[in-house]
Formats: sequence, structure tokens, C-alpha cells
Amino acid sequence: MKRYIPLGAGMVLGLGIFMGVAAMFSLSLPEFYLCESFRLKGSRDLDAMYQAILENHPGPYNPKDPDFMNNMNRAYQEAKNNIAHVCSQQDALNLLHTFAQSFCDQHLCIDVTSELNTSQAEPSPRDFSIKNFTADIAWVPIPNFSPTRLEQESLELLIKDLPALRSKKYIIFDVRGNPGGSCLWGTRILESLFSHDYVMQKFAQSYGDSYENFRVSKNNLDYWEEVLSSFKDSFGEDSKEYLQLQKLSDGMKNAYDERQVFYSMKLMEEEQSKALESHIINPCSARIAVIIDSGCFSSCLSFIHELKTVDETITLIGQKTAINTPYMEIREDILPSGIHFRYPTALGINSKPHFHFYTPSITYPGDNMDESAAQFWLEKVIKEMK
Repeated sequence: MKRYIPLGAGMVLGLGIFMGVAAMFSLSLPEFYLCESFRLKGSRDLDAMYQAILENHPGPYNPKDPDFMNNMNRAYQEAKNNIAHVCSQQDALNLLHTFAQSFCDQHLCIDVTSELNTSQAEPSPRDFSIKNFTADIAWVPIPNFSPTRLEQESLELLIKDLPALRSKKYIIFDVRGNPGGSCLWGTRILESLFSHDYVMQKFAQSYGDSYENFRVSKNNLDYWEEVLSSFKDSFGEDSKEYLQLQKLSDGMKNAYDERQVFYSMKLMEEEQSKALESHIINPCSARIAVIIDSGCFSSCLSFIHELKTVDETITLIGQKTAINTPYMEIREDILPSGIHFRYPTALGINSKPHFHFYTPSITYPGDNMDESAAQFWLEKVIKEMK
């Protein structure tokens, strides 16, 4: 004979259970429900992060990173176990941060500031603009390689004006706090200053066997289609930037249809091959210095590497940079709670130094390179450069 609990009694029993559990955590009933809400959001975000990495990140199939999956699963399980301790939005964010940091890759991170509107922000002292420090020294701030539409206009003008600096005594690139973005911007800066043919010649000599393995998935394919559309608007269908990305998009489609894990692509392969056929002279006589700090990361490090490839005599000033990894080509997802999640989608093969950082030959003696004291020191150092 089945026993039925009357509705009213069931509600009382359920309320008693909830109150008992809440009491175990020393919480009032409203606080208990609030904690459960944060736990649910944190759990959903964590699951979404795990699934995105599993499906779209190159790590699970990187033979040179054999512990990737074991480390990820261990960090994921630890985070799931710690969900019970979440009782606020900050607790949930800390849990997600800890999971992301377990990969030891700054490319892989959550960002709760992306939705802030910075279009009306005050101009940065290091906006994209060439400054004549002295008659013989040009100061060129490059605060990022992911410019907004407004910043892109300034960056395009900067790139256009770079050839006029070739006869300067010194050109100072200021990349403090540059978190990266698209490597194409850094390459375009070099091509404008040193000429396209000379840069391709140096790249061909250094990157002959280098390529990228792009992780093939439906989500990544859709992502590159969106990027291709934005490149069409930004650069035009006839631009080399658009045509190069179109080649990637087409290759990704074929690889997806053939159920491949990676699509391998050598960037600017044809241009580098042509450059090897002739001997190009460096048109830039200016000496190059770069101001660096711990905020220089990702494609900012690639820019330094490419610059050193083109001109081995550059001088690094400031503080040690962040550390690079073999993972690259960052995409961004929106987690269920609205938090932005960034992670790599490609793996560099024989391309640029991995797990590498740059140290300055002229080191800043203080801690914070953004302080006015740092600016005074930089101006003093630059004036003393010979």
C-alpha cells in the first residue's frame, strides 16, 4: 500500500529539510537560496569553460603537452568539489579564476570588464600617435594590437607615417601594458618601417619551417567566419589580410568536412618564398629601442620577436615581460552568466620561442612602470642614449 504525503505536509517537510541544510552552513533561509543561486551560476560557467576547452582548444591533441587532459580534468574536479563553498559572486569568480590559472597560460582567462563601455574614456598618454621626443628621436606608443574602430583609424595613420622615421637616430616603441591582439598589426608596423620585401626576406630566413595548427571544430569554424567578415569591413576584400584569412577559413572548412583535428597553415608562405629569390637592403637606418614591462604579452611578445628577427640590434628598456606559450589565436566566448572567457585555438609549430620572456638590457629600478617617476626615468635614459 502506497503512502501519500498531503501537499501541506510535503511543503512543511521540504521546508524543514531546507532549513536543516541551511542551518548546517550557519545561513538564514534567504542567504541559503542566494548561495545556491551563485553555486548554480558558477557550476554552469565552469562546465561551459571545460566544454569549450575540450572542443576548441589545441591542448587535448598536442603531443608535446601529454599531461594537458589529466591536468585539466584534475583542476575541473577540484573546482566541482569546491562549488559547495561558493556563497557570493566573488566566490564564483575566484573559483573560475583558479580553474583558468591551472593551465599556466595567460591566454586562457575570464574577463569581467569586457562589457564596460570605454568609448568615452579619457585619452591614454600612450595612444597610437608618433611623438617627436627630440629632433632625432621618435617615440611610438603601441598600447595594444586589438584596436577599437576609433583606435584603428589612429593606428592606420601611425603605420602610414612610419617610413618618414627611417632616417631618425632612434625610434622608441613603447609597448608597456600591451596585452596583445592580432599579430597582423605588429607585422604591418614592421612592413611599413622596414618595407614589405625586407621583412618577408628576414621572415623567410628565420621561419622557413614554421606553421600553425588550428584546432578544427564547428565553433572555431564559425568564429573564423565572423573574423573574416570583420576583416572584409576593416581591410577590404582585396587586402592581403583578408585574402590570408580567407585561405584559413577555406582550409578550416575542408578540414572540418574531412573530420580532421587540426588544419595546418604556413602564414605568408608565398610572399616569403618570393622574398628569398632576391636580396633586399634594409631601408631603415634608425636604431630601435623598445620599452617593455610585465604587461607585454601574447602578440606583443610576437612583435618583439619579429622585430628582433628583422633587426638584431634592438635595445630593450624597462622590466621583464610576461611569458609566452605555444598556444595562440585567441577567441572569446560568453559564459552562461555573461562573463567573457578567452582561450587559444591554435598551436604554433617551430614558430616563436615558447615559454619565453624578454628581459631588458636597461632595467628600470622601480616597481611600477606606469608611475610619473618611471616616465621621468625613461626620458632621462632616452636622452642619454647614443
